[in-house]
Amino acid sequence: MTIVRTLVVLVFMHAYIFAEELIQHGGFEEEGYTAFWDCTNCDMARVQDSHGGLYALKVENRADESAGPHQTVNVTRNAFYGAESYVKLLTDEEGSVHTRLELFTKITHTDGTKESRKIGNGPYMTTAEGWKKLGGVFRAPEKDIDDLKIYFKGPGPSVSFLLDSVSLKLIPEMSDNWKEEANETIQQIRMADINLEVFIGDEYELSDVEVRVDQVRSKFPIGAMVKADRILDENDNKYREFVSETFEWITIANALKWRLMQREEDLLDYEKPNQTVDWLVEKGKEIRGHNVFWGVPKNVPEWLKDKSAEEVKKHVDDRLKGVVQAFKGRLAHWDVNNEFIAGHGDWYEQKTGDRFLTEKMFQNISVIDSDVKLFFNEFNVINGGASTDALVDMAEQYKAKGLPLYGIGTQGHLKNTGYPDILRIKVNLDKLATTGLPVWITELDTPAVDINDRGDYYTDVLTYLYSHHAVEGIIIWLWHDDGNMRKNYTNLAGGLGNDFQLNDAGIRVQNLLRKTLRTNKVIKPTSQLSTMAVRAFMGDYTIKVLHNGETVLEKMVTVGKEGANVSLQAGSGLSCVNRWSAQSGVGNGETVTVPCDDGEIMTGCSSRTIDKSEYRDGERFGRDSSTKERFCKAINSAGSTAPVQAIARCCKLPVDLQCSYPPAQTSGTGDNEQISIPCPSGEVPTGCACLAYRMTFDGSFPDMNTSSCIAQNDGENGGSVGTGACCQASGLECVTKMSERSGDNQGDQVSVSCDAGYTITGCNVYNDFGGTAGAYTAPGDGNGLCIAFNGRNRTTPNQGVKAVVTCCRIAN
Repeated sequence: MTIVRTLVVLVFMHAYIFAEELIQHGGFEEEGYTAFWDCTNCDMARVQDSHGGLYALKVENRADESAGPHQTVNVTRNAFYGAESYVKLLTDEEGSVHTRLELFTKITHTDGTKESRKIGNGPYMTTAEGWKKLGGVFRAPEKDIDDLKIYFKGPGPSVSFLLDSVSLKLIPEMSDNWKEEANETIQQIRMADINLEVFIGDEYELSDVEVRVDQVRSKFPIGAMVKADRILDENDNKYREFVSETFEWITIANALKWRLMQREEDLLDYEKPNQTVDWLVEKGKEIRGHNVFWGVPKNVPEWLKDKSAEEVKKHVDDRLKGVVQAFKGRLAHWDVNNEFIAGHGDWYEQKTGDRFLTEKMFQNISVIDSDVKLFFNEFNVINGGASTDALVDMAEQYKAKGLPLYGIGTQGHLKNTGYPDILRIKVNLDKLATTGLPVWITELDTPAVDINDRGDYYTDVLTYLYSHHAVEGIIIWLWHDDGNMRKNYTNLAGGLGNDFQLNDAGIRVQNLLRKTLRTNKVIKPTSQLSTMAVRAFMGDYTIKVLHNGETVLEKMVTVGKEGANVSLQAGSGLSCVNRWSAQSGVGNGETVTVPCDDGEIMTGCSSRTIDKSEYRDGERFGRDSSTKERFCKAINSAGSTAPVQAIARCCKLPVDLQCSYPPAQTSGTGDNEQISIPCPSGEVPTGCACLAYRMTFDGSFPDMNTSSCIAQNDGENGGSVGTGACCQASGLECVTKMSERSGDNQGDQVSVSCDAGYTITGCNVYNDFGGTAGAYTAPGDGNGLCIAFNGRNRTTPNQGVKAVVTCCRIAN
């Protein structure tokens, strides 16, 4: 999948790299450059201090900020272009800690109208930093163009600079099938397989069973901006309920901003943001902190502006320590210094004279809260592109210095100019992706007057953003109409209190987020053991097995890039049957054996006399030395008048069930003497067997405390031989149950069953007074019954036999 995505990007880049160059003499390598370049109100000359080749253009003696070199280029109406250049300061701007150059288009239309558009914000730079990239993208106007100039300008007139490697190329349009391609990419990068292995126990009717796969949380965050006042307004419950049910991530619009938390120097409001954050955390929301600082002058606290540089530093330090500590552990992200790059938001740097103040903000926040993820948050990126290259440059600087920058936030207030420019979004995201940092769309809104268009725009943009490999999360911004003029064109809902409701565009976005980009499926198993793969969006899931609509098994599963393997075993998780031997001959030492079928594993072994008498010598687990086949063996006894039968208990699930059979051991010859046959480490006894010639045995039972089979002797005619099955499987749990005593007459029977969810793996008979006629598993009581038979008439009351059952399940 990575290879396919990389090839798509390379093909796109190849088309751009080898597109026709529209700038003439962009490398200034030949004297003829003056025929194409002009410098209005400034001087220009070639110098041998270059970014590429031998020469660059020196620009000096600038009359004002607008003075700079420019070239007229031929462009096609409504086509999309990428501009690139490299600049180097020769003088720093007086009175500024850093400066930047800007790239513009100046357009004259055939009807005489003119317009100027900024297409590139240069990075903040000084003379010490050498060459820096200045570039951007633009779409040519739809109106007929008479003249279009690429123009460099920006710093004060005292600044001289070098210019080199200027390029302008057509960027090819996206495929008409971009939406289908985006959905294919989503399948590849946002989804993974849930491999289900479903076992339905015998206690459930298969036709009445269904498996529900329900996504409860997305790995890919999509959230929204909320107003603190509305979250705290108990009369606005419909709004609050919608937020709680729809969005997993939240940005609080204003309540965390310094200017609004501290409108006056001595008045600091933590109550509103604290209460809002507490409510959101209680609802399980992840919160983006917006923001610690905002250096655009109009968003700086008014009372701070007249302070001295040292006073500002002190207040910056107090603000940072106070707000970060106050919300430590409750916020997932912080926007550190909002619009620092794109919005000329460097007030704090310029006021304090500390060019690296924002870097220190990142470092100091990380010291206080090392878990919170720190972001840039910039505009004019995917909605324009003028600041993208500068943002990339700043991100690379932070990475090189080892600063705790986690990701890049780009706001995404798209323009109200018709259908969104998906190509513009793609090109700018591709640039951000080169940093290797996660990208968040932090403030997305897509305006349209027509409500149907708005639904189209939102769903298409969200689909494309969701498909881009660099995008890690999305926050929808102006989605609710509360009087903001822009919201008239971007809102997805409106109304206060009980009047809150989604509009048609909002319903479509809600369906996209809660249905299209989520996985919820109902599956009907077709057999007792079913395997199936579900292609699912990554995230957290509840997977349930239901029988007649009632949940009988539930698992929480997280699906990541590698998918998830899920075993669902409703019921015991074991499928076991009896295998009956033929009848033995009549007489002392007559034997009969029975194996399990192919694919089955023997977990229990018992025997019985056909006439329900005590005349049998018992049973044992055995193995055919030639075929290596396991069997259950029954032995008839002296004095018998009827055959015996062997009953093997044979299981075939789960798939990792394995059993071993320790060597037989013999007890002492005294009455009630026992022998313990221990299971290997990690295995449990699932069935035990006992034999003694001349019928002198009391029977056998598992001891789960010691993971052993116990065989008990009766009388003094020889010891009793014990054997057992010792098994292991993932989640295997076994218990032993023993019935009350049977009646005292020959043929009286007694039974015991397993609890719900368990399966019988072994059934036998035990009596400390001897005289047993055998035992076997029979249908009944949900999971079956272990039935034991008394083998003699007893003159002393209360000496009947007991049924012993081993009950096992696979614990989920």
